[in-house]
Amino acid sequence: MKPINIPQSIKKDFLYRTLLLIAELNQSIEKSFPILVGDESVYINGLAEIGDVGLRHKVMLEAFARALTE
Repeated sequence: MKPINIPQSIKKDFLYRTLLLIAELNQSIEKSFPILVGDESVYINGLAEIGDVGLRHKVMLEAFARALTE
């Protein structure tokens, strides 16, 4: 299968909208604090340990990309 090249303008919009969606998801999970189940707690605490925002975004995007393609 031939790879699809995404134009930079579409890529930027996609990344922005995806990060907004993940931020909403994270906020809804955090509202449950301190009643988080084990995996949710590990996820939120793992993100909190990443001080660099750019790295945090990269890690989140990679994790969700894996979840979408499993």
